[in-house]
Amino acid sequence: MMDKSQKKQRSQPSFEKEDLILQALRLPVLGVDIDGKLIYFNQCAKEVFNILDSNLGTSLYQLLSISGDEQSQVQEAILEGQEATLTKPLIQSPITDLADAVLYLSPIIDNSKLIGSAIQVSFVSPEMQKDIESSHFRAIVESSDDAIISKDLNGIVKSWNQGAEKIFGYTEEEMIGQPMIKVFPEDRLHEEALILHKLSIGEKVDHFRTIRRHKNGTLIHVSATISPILDSEGNVVGASKVARDITTQVEVERLTREYDTIVQTSNDAIINQSLTGEILSWNPAAEQLLGYLPNEVIGKSIYAIIPKSAHRAHKEALTALNQGKRLIEARTIYLNKQGEQVKVSQNLLPIYDASNATIIGALQLARDSTEEEQEKAEIWKKANYDALTGITNRDYFITLAKQSIASVRTKDSEKQLYLAFIDVDSFKSFNDTYGHKIGDNVLIEIAKVLEKNCRSEDLVGRFAGDEFVVLVKSKHSQSDISKFFARIVSEVNKPVVLDGKHITMGISVGVAGFPNDTSTFEDLLEKADLAMYSAKKAGKGRVIFYEQLAKK
Repeated sequence: MMDKSQKKQRSQPSFEKEDLILQALRLPVLGVDIDGKLIYFNQCAKEVFNILDSNLGTSLYQLLSISGDEQSQVQEAILEGQEATLTKPLIQSPITDLADAVLYLSPIIDNSKLIGSAIQVSFVSPEMQKDIESSHFRAIVESSDDAIISKDLNGIVKSWNQGAEKIFGYTEEEMIGQPMIKVFPEDRLHEEALILHKLSIGEKVDHFRTIRRHKNGTLIHVSATISPILDSEGNVVGASKVARDITTQVEVERLTREYDTIVQTSNDAIINQSLTGEILSWNPAAEQLLGYLPNEVIGKSIYAIIPKSAHRAHKEALTALNQGKRLIEARTIYLNKQGEQVKVSQNLLPIYDASNATIIGALQLARDSTEEEQEKAEIWKKANYDALTGITNRDYFITLAKQSIASVRTKDSEKQLYLAFIDVDSFKSFNDTYGHKIGDNVLIEIAKVLEKNCRSEDLVGRFAGDEFVVLVKSKHSQSDISKFFARIVSEVNKPVVLDGKHITMGISVGVAGFPNDTSTFEDLLEKADLAMYSAKKAGKGRVIFYEQLAKK
């Protein structure tokens, strides 16, 4: 029967010739089974860790004082057959009394079966660590985009990294031994004395924003942190400076301030919204236009201030905006805090992300267009309506009449158009007898009679001076149309009081039909005019149709 020692030996892997190599290594090599128990050590490991043969089967964690998370980390690597690295600080080593040990774990496979892990141990002494840290520091300094500079208490540059060369344009050779004020603009020279004074008494200058001059003369905005350098006895012997080029940042801040000023003082409502319609900002002009305070709308949906009838149009505008399109001078309607509709003219512009490649929101600029629309309506009315009587003027009447003719040709072919050319009888006598004011009132009164007796779809206009025109679209017979215009003649003939004077007015009416009498508006007008003159000759105050003249 085998004793425990024999069982342990039999469970060990056979290293054979490889063992000669491992034994010759001047680095400790250990072998452990999957439970973390020692199954092998080379001569160097024996010397370093004072291992005896009787230690076979001892826990690796006990041997190297590994516990807690470190033990869990190593054991997990062993069980999963992983390669792993673990740093064990300050253990006894052949190099120095105390050193950091780095353990490199590799799985041991025997006949395709995982049986444990091989562990190679390397040591880093405090002196070596300092060298490594120093190398790391130099690498950090040289690879930094920030300027890292050291100088003495007289302001003479002692070190100058590549970041400083990129920012200021001077090479290391050009700056070492030179005064730091070489990169100072003239109006900033006084800053160096203040900085050196603070450093001399051990104070740190933190995030100091200032301006420096590039080798090519360009002014640069920088943010600098300047710290005192102390010797081993705590005396200030120099200064280290870390400076960052913030020229772009300063420009962005300037533009942001300008934008904010424009937004806050603009007479236009400026609303920033997401592509889903969430309100993100609300300027004073928006508050004045719609009555909402910023805290009442920010975070809410833009559709809260848009009538339901305009929701779809706004969603379509946001979709188009996300495709790079803009909405300029569009007419729409908002709702104010009282629920009243406010007519606005708005621009909808895209907001891009920092890369200027992706649209992330919309900028909505709007102004109250109520007065503007009223002014436009007034201008349009003046251009199309007679200033004295308020009915359509000659040009607008002709435009509408031609549209009616086109409509009869294409849509209402079963209907007839009747154009009446109307002239005021003896109009000159009103002006001569009563003055032009009464003459004007006569024209106004006749216009009122015409509008009162005509339907909304009929056209009534002042053609020129004392001449009026009426266009009637109807399925009625000519006889009915004749009675209609005869009634108008009768209504005009009724006595009225104008400016305190009893006046009796009269009109003569000539009527031509489309398409019976002609096929063009111009010819229709001419024939109605001929019929009107015929009514005048026949004794005034009557209606004559062109058809009657044609029969003669």
